[in-house]
Parts: sequence; structure tokens; C-alpha cells
Amino acid sequence: MATHSVTLADFTMPGGFDPEAIETTTRKFGAAVLPQFVTGAALPALQREFSAVLEDNDEAYVYKLTYPAGRAASLTNNETFKKKYKAIAELFDRYDLVSFAHRYIGTPCLPNQEIYATHERVPDSPVAPTHFDKLWNLKFMFYVDDVGQGNAPFGIVPGSAVANREAFRRIFEDNQLTSLSMSDSRYQGMSNSRSPEQDEEVVEITAPAGTLIVFDTDTSHRARPVEAGKERRILRGHSGPYAKYERVKKYSRQWWRGEKAYSKIDEIKDKVLMRA
Repeated sequence: MATHSVTLADFTMPGGFDPEAIETTTRKFGAAVLPQFVTGAALPALQREFSAVLEDNDEAYVYKLTYPAGRAASLTNNETFKKKYKAIAELFDRYDLVSFAHRYIGTPCLPNQEIYATHERVPDSPVAPTHFDKLWNLKFMFYVDDVGQGNAPFGIVPGSAVANREAFRRIFEDNQLTSLSMSDSRYQGMSNSRSPEQDEEVVEITAPAGTLIVFDTDTSHRARPVEAGKERRILRGHSGPYAKYERVKKYSRQWWRGEKAYSKIDEIKDKVLMRA
């Protein structure tokens, strides 16, 4: 019997924000795509603020990044930022996004603790090879403009999260570890990328301005370079259990990664485990 090849339609969610359906889709495929998440006057406001924030050098909330593919900045969504960039702050502070982050991650949870603005505009300059993140997060990616072929569309390898989590955990098993430091060469040197031959498995997300992509970073993902005469502008919010990690303990939150949400009891167990 022929197997069904996953297409963009399989993880596109037309209609309103349905947390249960989005969670089910994200856990199964690795992402959920919500076209027209932002429409009307809110979209031009976000486009204006995007342009302004990449020109802003206020160190109270902007950290400019070296980015060969174009321009990029890490934004701290603090009170100063919220007052100046109301549209961006309101997008990532929306109740449905914040509550979904808590639903998917569990406790503890820092919804959209960082926001990234990236403007890809240098033809043939690498954006992101196919990889999964070494440490797990839930991310919300927002298309500021239309993204078609040639605009470095974001893409995922549907269903790849299971094998990627096991690749991370294998470091513990192969080396009989109960704790892994982020400075350990075994962590630094872990393979989290896929070979170019496997790129045919990537499903690219071409979608109009205002689209939101919810994705689990255990899923292999990528973006090809922009083509000459084209560009891409995106905003991306990062949500995770903690802001920083020095080590991961076996069976702790980051060891389980995106496999399940964490309850309050799980969090208490984690605190005991981290002290051991």
C-alpha cells in the first residue's frame, strides 16, 4: 500500500485559533500553519514597526546580530520595548499565544522570552541549513510579508522530532551520563543537522503576509537563501521552560524536550533532580 506523502495542507489550520487542534498537529508533524492570523490595519502597523526596529540601536531592548544573510536583531520584550513597539509586543503578548505556550510546554514556561527580527536580503547567502535545535524551544514565526518560492520560505521535515530527540538522548546512553554540561565537547559536537541528500523531505511553507507558524524545534527545519531581487522579513518569538541552561540532567525537562507538557508535579521533581 502506498504511503501518504505529507504536504503543506496537512499541517495548515484555516479558521480560528483552536488550541487542541494546533497542539495535535504540532506534536504530530512538528508545525502548524495559521494563514491570515493577522489581517486588517494590524498588519501594516507590524510592517512599519519591523522596519523601525531594525534601525533602532537602543540597548535597553535591542541587540544587533551579525547576520551575513541580511540584518537581524534580538529584542527583549520589556516595558520600554512595549511602549515603543506596541504592535510587535501586542502580537507576541496575545492571550492565545501565551496560553498556548503554557499548554504545550507546561510549567515552568517563559512565553516569547525573546523576539527575533530578521531581514534576509543577500542572495545566495545561507540562512539556515536543515537542523534541529540543540536545546528545545517552542517558536512562533510570523511572516511580515508574503513568502513564496525564492523568499527563503521556512520548511520542516514532518515527523522528524522523534528521531531527533533520540539523537540527543543517545549522548547520555552512549556515554552513561546522568548529566550533560552545555560546555561538554559531546554536547558541542553533537550532530543536529541532516545531509543535503535528505533535503528532499523538507516541506516548505509558502504563505501570505500575516501568517503565523507554530513549530517545535525538535523538528528538523531550514530556510534556503533568498534569490536575487527577493527578500524575506520575519518575526520569531521563542518560548521555553528556562532562559538559560548550564547542564541537562537525565530525565529532566530539557531531556524530555518537546515530547510532553510538564505538570507542576513534574516541575517539583525536576528541582529535586537538579539538586542531586
